[in-house]
Amino acid sequence: MGGSLPDYIEPFRCAEARARYAGEIALGGMTEMAICPPDEGEKAFFDLQFGVDDEGTRFVSTRVTAVVKVICQRCLQVMRLELEGASRLGIVASEEAANRLPGGYEPLVVPDGTLRLRRLIEDELILNMPIAPKHRGGGCGSGIPDTAATATNRPLADLGRLIAATRADPNRPNQG
Repeated sequence: MGGSLPDYIEPFRCAEARARYAGEIALGGMTEMAICPPDEGEKAFFDLQFGVDDEGTRFVSTRVTAVVKVICQRCLQVMRLELEGASRLGIVASEEAANRLPGGYEPLVVPDGTLRLRRLIEDELILNMPIAPKHRGGGCGSGIPDTAATATNRPLADLGRLIAATRADPNRPNQG
């Protein structure tokens, strides 16, 4: 469907009509995502295809992408993070109906029969955001090493070396 994105839709009717919404929306209006304030013009891209499968399950297939600014949890500097996700959501009116969805569907519960499209797109982006975003490959500007790359199978090895060094120095006072 062309034109601007409607605020609310009736997803059951959209599924029956096999509606499609595709385009882009500004990241600035997404208030639930834990991102740095986006620059003017930064956008999320989406493709939402509604339909009904052979078993009568109403669904929406989603594809979302965006490049967002977040804080690297290793060096605490701003970084750009590419988000990309796809899902297949079974549209249901209750949690009880969600429990009966066939395999391959995640539930999209819409008890009042309406759905806010912008919120759906934002939720899909949130679900594809890592819990603790970090620069890839130790590319942090702070010089902090990539702990995943330097970790050993013997996490107490450094402690063992420290104890051995303490025992080897007879001039060091006993700490207890």
